Amino acid sequence: MCFSSMYPQIRNVTNFSSSPTDLQLYEFLDDIYDLQIQKKRLDISFIQQILLYKAYMALHFFSPAAAIDACNYAESQVLNHNFLDCDSSFIFSIKELKAHSYLNMGLIRNGFDLLQELLGKVLIFPDYVDRKTQFDLYDRLASSYSKFNQMELALGYNSLSEKVAFAQDDSRLLALSSITRAKIWTYRDLEESQKYIKKAFIFLSDDPDPRILCHNKITDMILRFRLKYVEEHDKKSLASQFIPEAQILLEEAQREKYINSILRLHLFIGTLYYLQNNYIAATQFVNTGIDSSVLYGHGTHIWHLYNLRAILDIAMRKNVVTVEKSFETIYQILKQQNLLFLGHCDFTYENIIAITNIALFNRNNEVQLYRKLSLVTSSELSQPCDYNCEKRNCNYVCESQTHSLREQKKKIMENHLVFINDCWKYDLRDPVTGYYLILS
Repeated sequence: MCFSSMYPQIRNVTNFSSSPTDLQLYEFLDDIYDLQIQKKRLDISFIQQILLYKAYMALHFFSPAAAIDACNYAESQVLNHNFLDCDSSFIFSIKELKAHSYLNMGLIRNGFDLLQELLGKVLIFPDYVDRKTQFDLYDRLASSYSKFNQMELALGYNSLSEKVAFAQDDSRLLALSSITRAKIWTYRDLEESQKYIKKAFIFLSDDPDPRILCHNKITDMILRFRLKYVEEHDKKSLASQFIPEAQILLEEAQREKYINSILRLHLFIGTLYYLQNNYIAATQFVNTGIDSSVLYGHGTHIWHLYNLRAILDIAMRKNVVTVEKSFETIYQILKQQNLLFLGHCDFTYENIIAITNIALFNRNNEVQLYRKLSLVTSSELSQPCDYNCEKRNCNYVCESQTHSLREQKKKIMENHLVFINDCWKYDLRDPVTGYYLILS
């Protein structure tokens, strides 16, 4: 194997948000690095590029955990070889890739805290990193604040990422910025979300990145499905319209190892088969999606898949203990991922839908309902109470919260989502069970 033939592809990476990749390179990167580090005349920028390339490939094509290992290894090499510490942008990029990996694992607090650290450096030292690395930072912050249901901050950081992308005249970065903007709007205004997905397609037509293009096609397909779901009474027929398109995209994602797209498509296709009353096929897609999430260490979509599993179990009339296990799994994952925090309750992320389903399941058990919802926090809610009235150090904070939780119970009984303004609707409700279907 002649490693030198691989060098141009590694050198030609211009940013680590969207870059063409040859997956066959991955297994040789350690050997290429070892060869380079032993040379008498070191090409420092190329050595740094190798370490970054490995972390980038691991994040998007293998697993977030492998990407964190690659980032940790790169940081250890900086400590062992002082010459690697000469470029602040390199160290910043490694940390940004690590933060992105934490977010994909579902370790949202870890990733967000690291992003905040990097943001502080950019604010204090504006020239600390190159502009394309700044784009990654702003884009990840926009995505994080969207998950925290804080729309103003999400849109603000998205605008910053867009400015960087325009300044760099980079169509791929502009596409990514549009995709993030579409995600922010997806629950508040479907047509606005579609507008930005169409913009992303235009940007990608200039300089297509296959992975991002596949991701955008999936989002476009899901938005079209959601718009038709409200209008189409025959859900079986509607599902039949989308299954072939979704299957083709799944084949591409599996062939090219687009992990995020694979998981999203398992959720979507499982939902389509569920709407066709093909519970066996739906269960197979759910189980494969959950297994793949565990295999790849990807935490972003696993609770979405458990939501569909719970709905399947209810539709198949499984015992209440089985259903409860699925909803409890969702609750514990949301808690672990810091997604019981709802920010300003702006409805920019689907954790609000999952929490509503958990409340629906517990609606006839008021004690259990209040205990579950009492751990949901936001900037609007009062100090939480755990409703353990036997403890000695009770702070008597439950009165106002109990009133709030009674309001939440009233909301679910009136077919509204919990904790958000009633003017925001979500129409993807299952006509069989009455629970909400979640897509991503």
